[in-house]
Amino acid sequence: MDVSPYSSNTLAGSGSQFRIFTDGAPRLGRIYYKATVGGRWPWVLLFSNQINGTVDYGQLSQANMALPPWEILSLRMGPARIADPSREEPALVPVTFGGCPRRTVACGEDLLTDPVTLDVDAGAYVCVEIGFRGRVLPIHLESLVPGWLSGPDGWTPSNEIPSPGLVGCARPGVTRVGYFGDSITQGCGTAPDSYTHWCAVLSRSFGPEFAFWNVGLGFGRASDAASNGAWMRRARQNDAVAVCFGVNDILRGASFDSLTADLTRTVELLHEAGCRVLIQTVPPFDYDEERRGLWARVNDFLRASRAGADALFDCVPVLSRSPEEPHRSRFGGHPDAEGCRVWAEALRPVMRDFLAAR
Repeated sequence: MDVSPYSSNTLAGSGSQFRIFTDGAPRLGRIYYKATVGGRWPWVLLFSNQINGTVDYGQLSQANMALPPWEILSLRMGPARIADPSREEPALVPVTFGGCPRRTVACGEDLLTDPVTLDVDAGAYVCVEIGFRGRVLPIHLESLVPGWLSGPDGWTPSNEIPSPGLVGCARPGVTRVGYFGDSITQGCGTAPDSYTHWCAVLSRSFGPEFAFWNVGLGFGRASDAASNGAWMRRARQNDAVAVCFGVNDILRGASFDSLTADLTRTVELLHEAGCRVLIQTVPPFDYDEERRGLWARVNDFLRASRAGADALFDCVPVLSRSPEEPHRSRFGGHPDAEGCRVWAEALRPVMRDFLAAR
């Protein structure tokens, strides 16, 4: 589904990562996203009833898994000052689907809402309230944004809420930039709701003429991206994409040939859609000796070929513990806020040149 003319206006990671099973009773949830750019714009939400990536070894969730239909019973959104529904009742307005207040999300469907105009300050929260019902539901298991479910005892924190893959608005004349990767791109390793992950820090150093869409997703693999499903379709809607894959492929048993082929295919699919691509080397992750060898070979391949991408950033010297132990991570396998700051600062000039060459 083409989301033009809308572009992301939050730096939070997004996507359908996992499926949960419920009793089918109606539920009401609220999710709070921070807006990147302030202003009065038409906003939309994009929902997907297809799992984007393979979790763990795929026992419960695999890339491109289409889920059974579920219902959106109500949908509202609006600006909020704090991400706690027990402390503030934000002014929310209804969001519809072709003018209808409720909608069944079909098996495997991507669904875009009607636009609703909101006036939101930069850095303020956009609260998405969704009433929903279904026995099998797509959720973002490792979401770092605050989520709440309403129950008999009030609001309780929860990530078991169908979350939008795009929280976007119509800002004319922007260049859309995507971040396509795994949990390290999504922001795992940094504090929830802190927006201190590397791509959030990096994005804030660029002006409002850019719109950044973080499609990073925990457990994601290059093989998931290369399978050309709904996840890739979202990434392909950007003008430029920064790719960072490989950790989960290595940890889950990929071979050198399969991983390099999947990285190359990922770049090819983005190029076919007209995206310019910057690819990063596979970050250090405290690999054992066997995986260290594969990791080093894949990174040598990327340094030599860029997997066909337009630009390369070698993140290993920035993130590794030492030249003697490049496979071990200085800031944690999922870099903490300090590691993400250092990463963003090192990547900034490369990213600036990459975007200027569009």
